[in-house]
Amino acid sequence: KDIDGAILIYDEKNDSWIFNYEKDIRKKTPIGSLFNLPNALIGLDLGIISTDSGQIMAWDGVKRYHFGLAKTSWNCNTNLDEALDYKTDWYFQNISKLVKPSDYQYFLKRLNLTNINYKNKISYYWHFGGLETTPQQQISFLKKLNKRELFFQKESQQYLYDKMLLVENEKYTIHGYETFNVFEGKRIDWWIGVLKTKDNTYY
Repeated sequence: KDIDGAILIYDEKNDSWIFNYEKDIRKKTPIGSLFNLPNALIGLDLGIISTDSGQIMAWDGVKRYHFGLAKTSWNCNTNLDEALDYKTDWYFQNISKLVKPSDYQYFLKRLNLTNINYKNKISYYWHFGGLETTPQQQISFLKKLNKRELFFQKESQQYLYDKMLLVENEKYTIHGYETFNVFEGKRIDWWIGVLKTKDNTYY
């Protein structure tokens, strides 16, 4: 109620879609920290980062804040596990500095998850540089990740999917990731996920 946005659900067993506003499911908005997911896969594929918790990226000593509040989880040495959990922008910015623009063009074109023309010289461009995505594109990405059908190493896809686990019980599991940012004066929220029951999967 009183929320401007789109809900899109894909029922895999019945091959059917559930949505509220058809035009919004194809509407592009900033991808925000959801870009951490493909960015991690790209970094792993190129050998820039590792799933080894002992591989630490050194903090540069700059204290960072989130809407005026100090983020202690951002102001320390960090590994990939922690960067995904805390959505540590500087960690993923450092990955971006080590990936050639031509390599990003290659990966993003194959993923078909975002546009490939954006302001990549802007810090944290996934928030502010025009890198956008749609609900349909996110579900397509999740479907392939769930089945380890992306073109990245199976081990990397398995790691990322496992990192997204939120709920696990006898009846169902939920894997998900969320983000929000402020773009052009508006708050943009995303939540993507996979709900698995004993006889069906929903995205």
